[in-house]
Amino acid sequence: MTAKSTGAPGRPQRAAGPSCRLGPGPTAGPGTRLTHPEGARSGAKRHQRSSLAFSLLGLLALGLAACSSPTPNRIDELDLDIPDFKLRDEVAERQEPEEIGALMIELDSLIQSWNSAKLGTTDTAARKRRVIENDIGRVSLKRFDDLRDQLMSGSPRNRAIAAGALGFSRSPDAIDLLIAVIDSDSAEISNNALFGLGILGSPDVPVTPLLRLLRTGEESKTRINAAFALQRTLAAGPVRPEDRDAIVEGLLDSIHDTEAGVRVQVISCLRVVMPPEAVDNLGDRLYDEEELSALAAARALTDIGLEHGEVQGDAARHLYDAYIKARPSRKDLYRNEMMRLSKRNFGERDEDWRDWAYRLP
Repeated sequence: MTAKSTGAPGRPQRAAGPSCRLGPGPTAGPGTRLTHPEGARSGAKRHQRSSLAFSLLGLLALGLAACSSPTPNRIDELDLDIPDFKLRDEVAERQEPEEIGALMIELDSLIQSWNSAKLGTTDTAARKRRVIENDIGRVSLKRFDDLRDQLMSGSPRNRAIAAGALGFSRSPDAIDLLIAVIDSDSAEISNNALFGLGILGSPDVPVTPLLRLLRTGEESKTRINAAFALQRTLAAGPVRPEDRDAIVEGLLDSIHDTEAGVRVQVISCLRVVMPPEAVDNLGDRLYDEEELSALAAARALTDIGLEHGEVQGDAARHLYDAYIKARPSRKDLYRNEMMRLSKRNFGERDEDWRDWAYRLP
Protein backbone atom coordinates (compact mmCIF):
# COMPACT_ATOMS: atom_id res chain seq x y z
CA MET A 1 0.00 0.00 0.00
CA THR A 2 1.48 3.24 -1.07
CA ALA A 3 0.75 6.40 0.87
CA LYS A 4 1.31 9.85 -0.51
CA SER A 5 1.58 12.87 1.74
CA THR A 6 -0.31 16.03 0.99
CA GLY A 7 0.52 19.53 2.00
CA ALA A 8 -1.64 21.80 4.07
CA PRO A 9 -3.74 24.31 2.16
CA GLY A 10 -2.92 27.96 2.13
CA ARG A 11 -4.90 30.52 4.13
CA PRO A 12 -8.13 31.78 2.55
CA GLN A 13 -7.99 35.13 0.78
CA ARG A 14 -10.88 37.44 1.59
CA ALA A 15 -12.14 40.14 -0.75
CA ALA A 16 -13.03 43.46 0.84
CA GLY A 17 -16.49 44.98 0.58
CA PRO A 18 -19.89 43.50 -0.12
CA SER A 19 -19.08 42.53 -3.73
CA CYS A 20 -17.34 39.33 -2.62
CA ARG A 21 -15.10 37.76 -5.26
CA LEU A 22 -13.21 34.52 -5.04
CA GLY A 23 -9.48 34.98 -5.21
CA PRO A 24 -6.93 32.38 -6.29
CA GLY A 25 -6.50 29.51 -3.86
CA PRO A 26 -3.80 26.91 -3.32
CA THR A 27 -3.39 24.25 -5.98
CA ALA A 28 -4.64 20.72 -5.55
CA GLY A 29 -2.69 19.31 -8.45
CA PRO A 30 -1.62 20.09 -12.02
CA GLY A 31 -4.45 21.52 -14.02
CA THR A 32 -7.06 21.27 -11.27
CA ARG A 33 -9.52 24.14 -10.93
CA LEU A 34 -12.46 24.76 -8.62
CA THR A 35 -15.77 26.12 -9.85
CA HIS A 36 -17.81 28.51 -7.76
CA PRO A 37 -20.47 26.72 -5.64
CA GLU A 38 -23.78 26.28 -7.41
CA GLY A 39 -26.19 29.18 -6.98
CA ALA A 40 -23.61 31.81 -6.01
CA ARG A 41 -23.02 35.06 -7.88
CA SER A 42 -22.69 34.51 -11.61
CA GLY A 43 -19.87 37.05 -11.87
CA ALA A 44 -17.59 35.27 -9.41
CA LYS A 45 -14.21 34.19 -10.73
CA ARG A 46 -13.21 30.56 -10.75
CA HIS A 47 -10.38 29.67 -8.44
CA GLN A 48 -8.13 26.69 -7.91
CA ARG A 49 -9.20 23.84 -5.68
CA SER A 50 -7.28 22.73 -2.65
CA SER A 51 -7.50 19.31 -1.04
CA LEU A 52 -8.19 18.41 2.57
CA ALA A 53 -5.32 18.81 5.00
CA PHE A 54 -4.81 16.79 8.14
CA SER A 55 -3.26 17.72 11.45
CA LEU A 56 -1.76 15.14 13.77
CA LEU A 57 -4.25 16.20 16.40
CA GLY A 58 -6.58 14.09 14.37
CA LEU A 59 -8.68 16.73 12.61
CA LEU A 60 -9.33 17.97 9.04
CA ALA A 61 -10.86 20.95 7.34
CA LEU A 62 -12.32 21.70 3.94
CA GLY A 63 -9.34 23.47 2.44
CA LEU A 64 -11.07 25.88 0.13
CA ALA A 65 -10.01 29.37 -0.89
CA ALA A 66 -13.11 31.50 -0.46
CA CYS A 67 -14.42 34.67 1.10
CA SER A 68 -17.23 34.69 3.58
CA SER A 69 -20.66 36.03 2.74
CA PRO A 70 -21.24 39.70 3.52
CA THR A 71 -22.91 39.17 6.89
CA PRO A 72 -22.41 42.14 9.20
CA ASN A 73 -21.28 40.06 12.18
CA ARG A 74 -18.90 37.40 10.91
CA ILE A 75 -17.36 35.03 13.42
CA ASP A 76 -13.89 36.46 12.83
CA GLU A 77 -15.21 39.90 13.81
CA LEU A 78 -16.60 38.80 17.18
CA ASP A 79 -15.01 40.16 20.34
CA LEU A 80 -13.80 37.06 22.17
CA ASP A 81 -13.10 39.04 25.33
CA ILE A 82 -16.77 39.54 26.17
CA PRO A 83 -18.52 37.17 28.63
CA ASP A 84 -19.63 33.78 27.35
CA PHE A 85 -23.35 34.48 27.72
CA LYS A 86 -23.06 37.65 25.64
CA LEU A 87 -20.91 35.90 23.07
CA ARG A 88 -23.49 33.15 22.70
CA ASP A 89 -26.19 35.76 22.18
CA GLU A 90 -24.19 37.48 19.45
CA VAL A 91 -23.56 34.19 17.66
CA ALA A 92 -27.24 33.23 17.92
CA GLU A 93 -28.22 36.54 16.32
CA ARG A 94 -25.87 36.06 13.38
CA GLN A 95 -27.88 35.56 10.20
CA GLU A 96 -26.72 32.94 7.74
CA PRO A 97 -27.21 33.64 3.99
CA GLU A 98 -30.45 32.47 2.43
CA GLU A 99 -28.96 31.78 -1.00
CA ILE A 100 -27.59 28.25 -1.27
CA GLY A 101 -24.35 29.25 -2.97
CA ALA A 102 -23.61 31.93 -0.39
CA LEU A 103 -24.50 29.51 2.41
CA MET A 104 -22.01 26.95 1.13
CA ILE A 105 -19.25 29.56 0.96
CA GLU A 106 -20.14 30.68 4.48
CA LEU A 107 -19.95 27.15 5.85
CA ASP A 108 -16.68 26.53 4.08
CA SER A 109 -15.20 29.69 5.57
CA LEU A 110 -16.44 28.77 9.05
CA ILE A 111 -14.90 25.29 8.85
CA GLN A 112 -11.57 26.79 7.76
CA SER A 113 -11.67 29.15 10.74
CA TRP A 114 -12.58 26.26 13.04
CA ASN A 115 -9.63 24.22 11.79
CA SER A 116 -7.21 27.12 12.31
CA ALA A 117 -8.51 27.60 15.86
CA LYS A 118 -8.28 23.86 16.52
CA LEU A 119 -4.58 23.92 15.70
CA GLY A 120 -4.02 26.80 18.15
CA THR A 121 -2.76 26.14 21.66
CA THR A 122 -3.99 29.24 23.50
CA ASP A 123 -7.14 29.60 25.59
CA THR A 124 -8.38 32.20 23.13
CA ALA A 125 -7.99 29.76 20.24
CA ALA A 126 -9.87 27.09 22.18
CA ARG A 127 -12.69 29.51 22.95
CA LYS A 128 -12.86 30.63 19.35
CA ARG A 129 -13.02 27.00 18.22
CA ARG A 130 -15.96 26.30 20.54
CA VAL A 131 -17.81 29.40 19.33
CA ILE A 132 -17.28 28.52 15.68
CA GLU A 133 -18.18 24.86 16.23
CA ASN A 134 -21.44 25.82 17.91
CA ASP A 135 -22.20 28.24 15.09
CA ILE A 136 -21.56 25.66 12.36
CA GLY A 137 -23.74 23.23 14.28
CA ARG A 138 -26.53 25.76 14.64
CA VAL A 139 -26.50 26.68 10.95
CA SER A 140 -26.10 23.08 9.76
CA LEU A 141 -28.99 21.85 11.89
CA LYS A 142 -31.22 24.75 10.87
CA ARG A 143 -30.43 24.22 7.17
CA PHE A 144 -30.22 20.43 7.40
CA ASP A 145 -32.68 19.83 4.56
CA ASP A 146 -30.76 22.20 2.26
CA LEU A 147 -27.49 20.45 3.06
CA ARG A 148 -29.04 17.03 2.52
CA ASP A 149 -30.30 18.12 -0.90
CA GLN A 150 -26.88 19.51 -1.83
CA LEU A 151 -25.15 16.33 -0.67
CA MET A 152 -27.39 14.12 -2.77
CA SER A 153 -27.89 16.17 -5.93
CA GLY A 154 -25.85 19.38 -5.79
CA SER A 155 -22.76 20.22 -7.77
CA PRO A 156 -19.65 18.19 -6.83
CA ARG A 157 -18.29 21.22 -5.02
CA ASN A 158 -21.45 21.73 -2.98
CA ARG A 159 -21.67 18.01 -2.21
CA ALA A 160 -18.18 18.10 -0.72
CA ILE A 161 -18.94 21.12 1.48
CA ALA A 162 -22.26 19.63 2.63
CA ALA A 163 -20.55 16.36 3.55
CA GLY A 164 -18.22 18.14 5.94
CA ALA A 165 -20.85 20.48 7.37
CA LEU A 166 -23.47 17.81 8.11
CA GLY A 167 -21.25 16.26 10.76
CA PHE A 168 -21.39 19.46 12.82
CA SER A 169 -25.19 19.19 12.95
CA ARG A 170 -24.82 16.28 15.42
CA SER A 171 -28.06 14.95 13.98
CA PRO A 172 -28.47 11.15 13.88
CA ASP A 173 -30.18 11.67 10.53
CA ALA A 174 -26.79 12.60 9.07
CA ILE A 175 -25.30 9.14 9.63
CA ASP A 176 -26.95 7.28 6.76
CA LEU A 177 -26.48 10.27 4.44
CA LEU A 178 -22.74 10.36 5.04
CA ILE A 179 -22.28 6.58 4.97
CA ALA A 180 -24.00 6.59 1.57
CA VAL A 181 -21.30 8.78 0.00
CA ILE A 182 -18.06 7.56 1.63
CA ASP A 183 -17.43 5.42 -1.47
CA SER A 184 -18.03 8.31 -3.86
CA ASP A 185 -15.98 8.47 -7.05
CA SER A 186 -14.95 11.92 -5.85
CA ALA A 187 -12.14 11.62 -3.31
CA GLU A 188 -13.08 15.02 -1.91
CA ILE A 189 -16.68 14.00 -1.23
CA SER A 190 -15.59 10.67 0.25
CA ASN A 191 -12.96 12.25 2.51
CA ASN A 192 -15.29 15.00 3.67
CA ALA A 193 -17.99 12.45 4.47
CA LEU A 194 -15.53 10.51 6.64
CA PHE A 195 -14.50 13.77 8.27
CA GLY A 196 -18.16 14.59 8.91
CA LEU A 197 -18.73 11.18 10.51
CA GLY A 198 -15.77 11.85 12.78
CA ILE A 199 -17.09 15.25 13.81
CA LEU A 200 -20.49 13.67 14.39
CA GLY A 201 -18.91 11.33 16.93
CA SER A 202 -21.88 9.01 17.36
CA PRO A 203 -21.79 5.42 18.68
CA ASP A 204 -24.46 4.62 16.09
CA VAL A 205 -22.04 5.04 13.17
CA PRO A 206 -21.41 1.56 11.68
CA VAL A 207 -17.74 0.62 12.05
CA THR A 208 -17.51 -1.93 9.22
CA PRO A 209 -17.23 0.59 6.35
CA LEU A 210 -14.77 2.67 8.37
CA LEU A 211 -12.54 -0.36 8.98
CA ARG A 212 -12.69 -1.26 5.31
CA LEU A 213 -11.51 2.16 4.19
CA LEU A 214 -8.89 2.25 6.96
CA ARG A 215 -7.36 -0.94 5.60
CA THR A 216 -7.88 -0.52 1.87
CA GLY A 217 -7.98 3.23 1.16
CA GLU A 218 -5.51 3.98 -1.61
CA GLU A 219 -4.93 7.59 -0.58
CA SER A 220 -3.35 8.41 2.77
CA LYS A 221 -6.04 11.08 3.30
CA THR A 222 -8.74 8.44 3.05
CA ARG A 223 -7.08 6.20 5.63
CA ILE A 224 -6.46 9.17 7.94
CA ASN A 225 -10.09 10.27 7.73
CA ALA A 226 -11.33 6.71 8.23
CA ALA A 227 -9.11 6.33 11.32
CA PHE A 228 -10.33 9.68 12.67
CA ALA A 229 -13.97 8.71 12.14
CA LEU A 230 -13.37 5.33 13.77
CA GLN A 231 -11.62 6.84 16.79
CA ARG A 232 -14.43 9.31 17.38
CA THR A 233 -17.06 6.60 16.94
CA LEU A 234 -15.38 4.23 19.40
CA ALA A 235 -14.87 7.02 21.93
CA ALA A 236 -18.56 7.96 21.78
CA GLY A 237 -19.88 4.77 23.29
CA PRO A 238 -19.23 1.17 24.30
CA VAL A 239 -17.85 -1.17 21.66
CA ARG A 240 -20.43 -3.71 20.56
CA PRO A 241 -19.21 -7.21 21.51
CA GLU A 242 -20.01 -8.50 18.04
CA ASP A 243 -17.75 -5.84 16.51
CA ARG A 244 -14.77 -6.18 18.84
CA ASP A 245 -12.76 -8.87 17.04
CA ALA A 246 -13.09 -7.16 13.65
CA ILE A 247 -12.12 -3.81 15.19
CA VAL A 248 -9.02 -5.19 16.90
CA GLU A 249 -7.96 -7.10 13.78
CA GLY A 250 -8.38 -4.00 11.62
CA LEU A 251 -6.49 -1.78 14.05
CA LEU A 252 -3.56 -4.17 14.44
CA ASP A 253 -3.40 -4.49 10.67
CA SER A 254 -3.19 -0.69 10.32
CA ILE A 255 -0.91 0.18 13.26
CA HIS A 256 2.13 -0.07 10.98
CA ASP A 257 0.62 2.09 8.20
CA THR A 258 3.16 4.12 6.23
CA GLU A 259 1.32 7.35 7.13
CA ALA A 260 2.09 8.74 10.61
CA GLY A 261 -1.34 10.33 10.91
CA VAL A 262 -2.99 6.93 10.47
CA ARG A 263 -0.73 5.31 13.07
CA VAL A 264 -1.50 7.98 15.67
CA GLN A 265 -5.24 7.67 15.18
CA VAL A 266 -5.10 3.86 15.22
CA ILE A 267 -3.22 3.92 18.52
CA SER A 268 -5.83 6.33 19.87
CA CYS A 269 -8.47 3.76 18.89
CA LEU A 270 -6.56 1.05 20.75
CA ARG A 271 -6.58 3.23 23.88
CA VAL A 272 -10.37 3.14 23.69
CA VAL A 273 -10.73 -0.60 23.04
CA MET A 274 -7.67 -1.57 25.17
CA PRO A 275 -7.14 -5.09 23.82
CA PRO A 276 -4.38 -6.97 25.67
CA GLU A 277 -3.35 -8.63 22.41
CA ALA A 278 -2.11 -5.24 21.14
CA VAL A 279 0.83 -5.04 23.58
CA ASP A 280 3.53 -6.35 21.25
CA ASN A 281 2.42 -4.20 18.32
CA LEU A 282 2.39 -1.12 20.55
CA GLY A 283 5.85 -2.05 21.81
CA ASP A 284 7.12 -1.92 18.22
CA ARG A 285 5.70 1.57 17.82
CA LEU A 286 7.81 2.86 20.73
CA TYR A 287 10.61 3.09 18.16
CA ASP A 288 8.49 5.03 15.67
CA GLU A 289 10.30 7.92 14.00
CA GLU A 290 7.21 10.07 14.54
CA GLU A 291 7.25 11.47 18.08
CA LEU A 292 3.47 11.63 18.36
CA SER A 293 3.13 7.99 17.40
CA ALA A 294 5.75 6.90 19.95
CA LEU A 295 4.12 9.02 22.66
CA ALA A 296 0.69 7.60 21.88
CA ALA A 297 2.06 4.03 21.94
CA ALA A 298 3.70 4.53 25.33
CA ARG A 299 0.49 5.86 26.85
CA ALA A 300 -1.58 3.09 25.30
CA LEU A 301 0.81 0.45 26.65
CA THR A 302 0.50 1.87 30.14
CA ASP A 303 -3.29 2.06 29.94
CA ILE A 304 -3.57 -1.53 28.75
CA GLY A 305 -1.10 -2.74 31.38
CA LEU A 306 -3.12 -1.06 34.12
CA GLU A 307 -6.37 -2.45 32.74
CA HIS A 308 -5.17 -6.01 32.11
CA GLY A 309 -2.89 -7.28 34.87
CA GLU A 310 -1.96 -10.39 32.89
CA VAL A 311 0.00 -8.30 30.35
CA GLN A 312 1.42 -5.70 32.74
CA GLY A 313 4.81 -7.40 32.74
CA ASP A 314 4.97 -7.43 28.94
CA ALA A 315 4.01 -3.76 28.83
CA ALA A 316 6.63 -2.89 31.45
CA ARG A 317 9.41 -4.71 29.60
CA HIS A 318 8.52 -3.04 26.31
CA LEU A 319 8.69 0.36 28.02
CA TYR A 320 11.96 -0.43 29.79
CA ASP A 321 13.68 -1.76 26.66
CA ALA A 322 12.60 1.30 24.69
CA TYR A 323 13.68 3.56 27.55
CA ILE A 324 17.22 2.11 27.50
CA LYS A 325 17.54 2.61 23.74
CA ALA A 326 15.61 5.88 23.49
CA ARG A 327 16.96 9.17 22.22
CA PRO A 328 17.26 11.80 24.98
CA SER A 329 14.01 13.52 24.02
CA ARG A 330 12.05 10.32 24.77
CA LYS A 331 13.75 9.02 27.91
CA ASP A 332 11.75 11.16 30.31
CA LEU A 333 8.56 10.27 28.49
CA TYR A 334 9.14 6.53 28.81
CA ARG A 335 10.25 6.80 32.43
CA ASN A 336 7.09 8.78 33.25
CA GLU A 337 5.00 6.00 31.72
CA MET A 338 6.90 3.39 33.74
CA MET A 339 6.17 5.44 36.85
CA ARG A 340 2.51 5.52 35.92
CA LEU A 341 2.45 1.77 35.31
CA SER A 342 4.39 0.85 38.45
CA LYS A 343 2.77 3.57 40.58
CA ARG A 344 6.26 4.17 41.97
CA ASN A 345 9.39 6.16 41.17
CA PHE A 346 12.50 4.01 41.15
CA GLY A 347 14.70 7.05 40.54
CA GLU A 348 17.59 7.54 38.14
CA ARG A 349 19.18 4.08 38.32
CA ASP A 350 18.38 2.04 35.21
CA GLU A 351 19.06 -1.17 37.15
CA ASP A 352 16.18 -0.48 39.52
CA TRP A 353 13.77 0.00 36.63
CA ARG A 354 15.07 -3.17 34.97
CA ASP A 355 14.59 -5.18 38.17
CA TRP A 356 11.01 -3.95 38.43
CA ALA A 357 10.15 -4.69 34.80
CA TYR A 358 11.71 -8.14 34.68
CA ARG A 359 10.37 -9.28 38.04
CA LEU A 360 6.81 -8.92 36.81
CA PRO A 361 5.17 -12.09 35.44
